[in-house]
Amino acid sequence: LLCDRHLDQLILCTIYGVCKALKYEPNLTFSRIVEVYMYCFEGRVGGKGTHTLLRNVKLDGNHEGTVIDLYNQIFLPSMKKVISYISNVAVEGKDNDVINNDLLKSNTTVPRWKKSSNG
Repeated sequence: LLCDRHLDQLILCTIYGVCKALKYEPNLTFSRIVEVYMYCFEGRVGGKGTHTLLRNVKLDGNHEGTVIDLYNQIFLPSMKKVISYISNVAVEGKDNDVINNDLLKSNTTVPRWKKSSNG
């Protein structure tokens, strides 16, 4: 997911996905998340840089789209099991200990980072 993409793009997708899974009220739209992001980082990244970050997102191959396209075409299909799990846990009202145990028992693979042999 991160290859040739900016971390902020995935953070925005995650915020939207988790809010949607938890049925956050009031209903939070992706457009609203993007609007607040642009407001917060306009001075730091630069208005034009922020627009580029959100509108010129690598999808697959040589295709580009918006951060919303990234969510729909790449992020959601890749993270559907995790988002579904979050939604189910929220509905069942489980506490953190139960959630952690469920994650340990689940078949969801969590990538492990390997230490480089260089130290």
